[in-house]
Amino acid sequence: MEATINRQAAMKLRARLLSSWLTPDQALQSAGLRDRWRLTEAELRELFEAEVEAASSPEQVSLEKQRAISAAGRWRLRVEAGVQRLCAQLQKQDPDSLLPMILRRELLFALSQSAPREGFRAWAARRCTANDWEELRHAGPASGYLDLESFCEMVVLEAGHIDDAKEWFQHLKDLTDGSTCISYALLRQTAVGCPKLPGAADSAAPWEPTELLPRLLSVWTDLTEAFGWERQELRDVIRDRQQDKLTQTAGPRVSHQQWLYALRGKPEWPLLSETEAQEEAHRLGALGLTADRLFPNLSDRLQVTKNLFLPGELIVVRYTLSDFGHYGVCGPSPMVLGPDLPLGKAPFVAAVPAQPELAGFEEAWSRSALDVSLVRGAVRLRAPGALRGTSAFWHLRIFASDDGRTPTSAVSAPLLIQVMTVPPAPPSEVVAEGRDTSISFKWAECAQNGGAAVDRYDIALRYAESSKLAWTGHAQEPVITATSLTPDCDYTVQVRAANRAGCGPWSPGFAARTAARPPPPQVLAVGRETVLLRLPVEKAGNLTGYVVKAVCCTTGEPETSGDSEIVKRSGPKQTEVLLTGLLCATSYRLCAARLNASDQGPWSTCIQVRTKAGTPLPPESLTCLETKQEELCVSWSPPPRDGGAAICGYVLRAVCGPGSKDSVLCK
Repeated sequence: MEATINRQAAMKLRARLLSSWLTPDQALQSAGLRDRWRLTEAELRELFEAEVEAASSPEQVSLEKQRAISAAGRWRLRVEAGVQRLCAQLQKQDPDSLLPMILRRELLFALSQSAPREGFRAWAARRCTANDWEELRHAGPASGYLDLESFCEMVVLEAGHIDDAKEWFQHLKDLTDGSTCISYALLRQTAVGCPKLPGAADSAAPWEPTELLPRLLSVWTDLTEAFGWERQELRDVIRDRQQDKLTQTAGPRVSHQQWLYALRGKPEWPLLSETEAQEEAHRLGALGLTADRLFPNLSDRLQVTKNLFLPGELIVVRYTLSDFGHYGVCGPSPMVLGPDLPLGKAPFVAAVPAQPELAGFEEAWSRSALDVSLVRGAVRLRAPGALRGTSAFWHLRIFASDDGRTPTSAVSAPLLIQVMTVPPAPPSEVVAEGRDTSISFKWAECAQNGGAAVDRYDIALRYAESSKLAWTGHAQEPVITATSLTPDCDYTVQVRAANRAGCGPWSPGFAARTAARPPPPQVLAVGRETVLLRLPVEKAGNLTGYVVKAVCCTTGEPETSGDSEIVKRSGPKQTEVLLTGLLCATSYRLCAARLNASDQGPWSTCIQVRTKAGTPLPPESLTCLETKQEELCVSWSPPPRDGGAAICGYVLRAVCGPGSKDSVLCK
């Protein structure tokens, strides 16, 4: 269905598109291409804002021109080259036009291949927070039904991945009566109440209160209505406010029965099934938490799907300008009532650093204007990137403003979110244990992970003298072994942690060293089937003995071979070892290793010896072919083992009869 293009090129083009717009849909609308089914190459360049006066690719630009253009210009040239490659892969000839055209859907599907993957439950929670089902239905096919391509286009327009969309569509289609399309009503009902699609990867995970919140607010007006809290009369609240009796409270606790009431939903719009509502109400009610503790992704007037985001990730924020906010009249915080709500002419939702000293740092803000004509609505923000000198924590707030940029006051409580950063500090200490050709490393896990779990550790091992890279590796746990190293060599090791946001800084270099191999044994005597060795004298106090190994040269290395090997152990004071059971006239590699109470040390370097030649074995298959009066004609096969030397002749002996001492020799 979708075209496949170079992933790296698609990633660059998608990053270019989303550097100015939150979603591909916004970019198409801004360029006036939302209703165009086919795009020309010129329109595509306009969409990516990559049109330049220079040549069409960096290779065609002169060196002087390259030096003259700015860094931004060079980036635009790369985007231009990517657009041309994309056109070459996707363009098709339109029968009604002389220009090559690109299908808009194929463009979106190709770019989405570099988007991050997510589960249907996460997508559904974001869609419930936006709560624009009617707008979505009117923007889609007039029939009210979505086929596979229409559904995939809807997902990728909101910066989703094409493979996710195809997987979700198949699961949603299984819920129908065999139809090849799904309705908007089914999509909304599933996203709000039944997002645990059978067979989907995220279907088995239990509900979290933060995940249920956008669905509750999609069905109920506020949490007071959702949990059936006892309502207060509005005039009583106004009277208390006038008498300055409103105080900050922790909010009511949510019991099992209140959860059950909320999760069942309304008669005209049910939420969870009765069985699932009973199970979840029992589990969540046992927590016994107040509403403000249950929903960290909720403030008085703002709600998000989660509290942890990647830098640049799309944040959908639901807002309310009602008198009592999302909590309703029984919420934990007093609200400013409608007539006194100072919104200004152009209020906006913004993310500001949570650190008080940086609260006025204007460049740190990610803002989006809200529609004052709507009591409830949703806006989209981009998760802020990490700023030098700031933490990863931000506050989302509604600010009153007259120009859409300069805030006059905050009209909502802060909603704390965290933006993932790379692990801020590397492991502080690395412990190394070296052997002759390997070193095992251990280190403590990072105390801070930047808000996201550490996915892996990267290890770089360099030669201490030249700083040349000797070995690299990756590990999910804080332990790894580097292999195939040089014995008796100094190294420097560095470790860094990585999470979803990227790789953290490298640790300082820690010294490590491989163990030196012991000297090889000395050959004292070589026989036909034996070798006498002298072992090096050691004065180590923990030495418990030696082990000597002989491996036939035709079978492999002593360290790895398990066939045709002879191993012999000796005590710590035994300096000579006699190896027996060897083959005559055969080459062997010999090596030795030290032993202590816990382990065996590295093997020494190998020496090669060849045993002396021995006597051959008797010939085989002796047969008398012909007998005459004074002659015998016999035949035989060569012996299976010649003793290590070429056969130079045979001796035949004929005995006259049983018990006779007369014999005839023939050479």
